[in-house]
Amino acid sequence: NDGSELAALVGEKLVDGVLLMEVQLDDARVAALRELDIPFALIGRTRDVTGLHYVDIDFDASVQMAMDHLAELGHDRIVLVNGSQEGESFASYGPYVRSEIAYREVCAQRRIEPVVLRCRQTVRSGRDAAMELVATAPDTTAVIIIDEAASAGLVAELARIGWTVPGDISVMSVLSSLDMAAMCNPPLTTVTAPGTELGSLGVEALLRQLDGSTPMTPVLRTGVLAIGESTGPIRRAFHVT
Repeated sequence: NDGSELAALVGEKLVDGVLLMEVQLDDARVAALRELDIPFALIGRTRDVTGLHYVDIDFDASVQMAMDHLAELGHDRIVLVNGSQEGESFASYGPYVRSEIAYREVCAQRRIEPVVLRCRQTVRSGRDAAMELVATAPDTTAVIIIDEAASAGLVAELARIGWTVPGDISVMSVLSSLDMAAMCNPPLTTVTAPGTELGSLGVEALLRQLDGSTPMTPVLRTGVLAIGESTGPIRRAFHVT
């Protein structure tokens, strides 16, 4: 992610343009592309988007959608399990940073105490997050999890220790796909990531630069709320472990 490999590829005249994904807020690849003066577009966005051509998820709207769904079910002790920013690839990773900011803002608006746990991008780490949840926030009635891979581990570990989903605790994912949500038991309620649409829009943003067309206005998109079997009305106020 230091941009050197990308700079070498572009320097060899092997590409006419670049579509960049998995964007960090301070992304060295973007700095390298600016210096190379080659057409590029982003699926994602950096901290400073001045002059950039990008499409991205509307994280504020996505998290708001998840929080609204849980609030309608009576939940007001909602924990966010966010992805870890450990490691070079995920340092200041846009989706994680912006999702947490959105969650904290909604909590402040509703006078809910924010609780944020973090997990790596693995099923095992999702299990660890469930154990941390039980140990540090046993009165939690609902969880929003950002990382797809960890979501299955979280649900599995809650079941192993005797917490039923959604009987004892509701779980929903944000920025996931319907296929990944369906792999959990029970299938997760999710706010989907509009990946196919963003891919198409990102390519369009790049092609417009390549053919000299009018630049595309930056686009933010929200997925849809897909109701699964993992969320339900609040049933009890606290857990004893």
